Amino acid sequence: MSGRILRGSAVVVVAVGLVLSVIAARDEPVELLFYFTVQVNLAYLVVLLAGGGDRLRTALAVYLVGTALVFVLVLANPWSGYAMVATADARGPVSDAGNLLLHAVAAVAAVIMGLAGGLTSTRPANLMITGGETGCRARLAGWMVDG
Repeated sequence: MSGRILRGSAVVVVAVGLVLSVIAARDEPVELLFYFTVQVNLAYLVVLLAGGGDRLRTALAVYLVGTALVFVLVLANPWSGYAMVATADARGPVSDAGNLLLHAVAAVAAVIMGLAGGLTSTRPANLMITGGETGCRARLAGWMVDG
C-alpha cells in the first residue's frame, strides 16, 4: 500500500515538474529535451508508469541525485560563477517551481522510494557485513543488484 502511495507521489511530482517546465519554456519547449535533467525525469516517469526493474530505478535515482546536487550547489547558487540566472525576475515563479520539482523534490522522492523498497523487500541477512578467513566482505541489498 505505501509503495503505491510513494510511486503515485513521485509520478505526480515528476509530471507536474515537467508540465511547469514546458509552460515556462514558452518560446521553444522542444529545447527542453536537450537537458539531462529533463531526460532523466522523463525516463524515471516512464519507468514508474511502466514498472521497470529495480536496477533501472536505482540507476535513475543516482542520476536524479547527481542532477540535484549540481543544481543546488552550482546552478541555483547565486555565489557560484556558473549560476544559470542571477535574478528571480528573469526566471519567473513557474520556472522556479518546475526547477524545484524536477531537480530537488524528484530526487528526494526517488531516494525515499529506493530506501522504502529496499528495506521492505530484502531480508536482514542481505544487509549484514560478514567476515571469514578470506577477510571481510559486504553483501549488497537485493534491490541494488537484482533486476
